[in-house]
Amino acid sequence: MENEWEKFWTVDLSLTMASMLGHLYTEHFPAQGFHRFSEARIFRTQGNTTCYLKKQDRKAFAQDVIKRFAQDQNTIKKFCIELKEKMEELRTTAAKFTINDYEHLRKVFFEYNIYHVTPRHIADFSGKFDDFKEDLTKARLAGETIHQEVDKKIKEVLGQHIGVAPEEAGNMIDGELDSLNKQKLAERSSFTALVITPDETKVLCDEPAKELFDQTLNIKERGFVQGTVAFKGKAKGKVRIIMNPFEQDLEEGDILVTGMTRPDFLPQMKKAGAIVTDAGGMLCHAAIVAREMAKPCIIGTQTATQVFKDGDLVEVDAVKGIMRKR
Repeated sequence: MENEWEKFWTVDLSLTMASMLGHLYTEHFPAQGFHRFSEARIFRTQGNTTCYLKKQDRKAFAQDVIKRFAQDQNTIKKFCIELKEKMEELRTTAAKFTINDYEHLRKVFFEYNIYHVTPRHIADFSGKFDDFKEDLTKARLAGETIHQEVDKKIKEVLGQHIGVAPEEAGNMIDGELDSLNKQKLAERSSFTALVITPDETKVLCDEPAKELFDQTLNIKERGFVQGTVAFKGKAKGKVRIIMNPFEQDLEEGDILVTGMTRPDFLPQMKKAGAIVTDAGGMLCHAAIVAREMAKPCIIGTQTATQVFKDGDLVEVDAVKGIMRKR
């Protein structure tokens, strides 16, 4: 049976920011007339945070945003102008953020993020990607670092308020500001899972979190993965799994395998023989850069970082969208 869960994004974000995004999907989207996501599962370990959403929820949400924002070229251009305005409002609000402004920042954050997630859903589900590619790509790249910028500011202010380091303060879950205690924050420094539904947010740590992760991932034993072709081509080489581009590197021609890329990955992407990611759509960073660099690229495999290990010899067929062991 096909796994109902899809890895939507993976990036270094605090639990605070990640839970805000979870509440965006389950609470704020329906308040604005969009499909309500039934559940978001978020996992954080070793500096990486990953969000899984149900495939049917993404499809239903995509249909709503396509109707509102992607009727023709004019509505797309209007959408892109509004996105930039919302982004600048969020940046300005974050720059002035104090602990007393949390609810206002949250409101501005939610308003912006309807625009942030929309280009990807239009690209992945509308069938009009080629028609809107230039405008959507610009819109997507404009918001490349906005979450990390806002996250950094939130952690700094929370840390000062609570009296802990910013990284530990970032273990606060959205909605906990008035009921925080340092023990809770410390407990979430290892493997942590958030299960966010319209009714509640559950926090799991250590073994229960790992069990939920394995259940969500639902890996079948096999020596290949399949995803979406972002740039056609073929390559053979040695797998190098990189989750932290500041601490890990690869050799010329290695196959770069990661959750998702971001601008910090550019040195490794330049040397890679091919790029393969767990998550992402046609407007993700890996897809855009692979097209610019003309490198074979497969995105959205869901499990490449789990199925393969460093040193595996593989063949990347970015025509059929398959990477397999040699």
